[in-house]
Amino acid sequence: MTQLQKAPDRHPAFDGFDVYFEEKIAPLVAPLETGRQKVARHCWLIIASALFFFTGAMWAAIAVFQSFALAFVGFMLAGAIVVFGLNWRMEGIHTQVSTALLGGIAEFLGLSHIDDATRPRSLETFRKRNLVPKNNMVECGDIVEGVWRGVKFACSEAWLSYRTRDNGGERTVFAGQLFRIDLPFTLPESVTLIARTEWFHSRRKPHVGAVNVTAEAEQLRPYYIVWGETQMASRVLAAHGLAPKLIKLARRYRNHKMRLCFLGDRVYIAVKNGDQLTPGSLFSPLDSQRRVRKAVVGFSHILRTVEAFAP
Repeated sequence: MTQLQKAPDRHPAFDGFDVYFEEKIAPLVAPLETGRQKVARHCWLIIASALFFFTGAMWAAIAVFQSFALAFVGFMLAGAIVVFGLNWRMEGIHTQVSTALLGGIAEFLGLSHIDDATRPRSLETFRKRNLVPKNNMVECGDIVEGVWRGVKFACSEAWLSYRTRDNGGERTVFAGQLFRIDLPFTLPESVTLIARTEWFHSRRKPHVGAVNVTAEAEQLRPYYIVWGETQMASRVLAAHGLAPKLIKLARRYRNHKMRLCFLGDRVYIAVKNGDQLTPGSLFSPLDSQRRVRKAVVGFSHILRTVEAFAP
């Protein structure tokens, strides 16, 4: 694990993690490697079987029946076999790997890792404050929560979708992380910030009665559209010295769409940054440098986001 020390964006908290990995995590991962190899073989067998079925269906559809419609049906069936088969074989081992690797990293940091939650933390608040697009289907991924540098937080990975009632069509409207971070102070009014990366939606009011105070928030103007309940919102942020922290956060997620809402003694952050904690492909060894490095960098981003609001 010597390569881990050179991982980009690795948080200093992971100094000494190499030894911890070898002593605590590697013994948990090692027994799963045999199962991973077996699953990988089964997956290749499923893919090969689907290709064989597809080739036969194509030949029969075109040569015998002279029907491209049947060929298309054969293609769809082959694809369905592959998707169903891979999900069936990978689901169990994926959960075990997630528990061993991500759970081990969380324990090293003194945090908790949950991989079987049904809903992200405080989802209704994110919906009510319009921090995420309209959705009616929820899939929750990994949750990391605990106290870091004196700050209590919860970070949930979520995939939110919207299914129309007319034709049953479904589209993903959000894939990323939802942060709920406790603050050491209470703001007298709610303040919502929308990163300028959301160039179209940033000019829409996040809620009825919201007042655009971007002009008064000079430091934040290049990075956010700022909405408050009154014209005093920008002064509320300045009074608690939040501008430098918010600028740093905007630079960290400069390539992603992001929304924040200060509500009482908490800040809620929605970042469209995709899946950051998936343990990686099951077609590579469980203790591979790339797999562990990705997980460490994912946790590092979470820690730095929480630290932005540390006292």
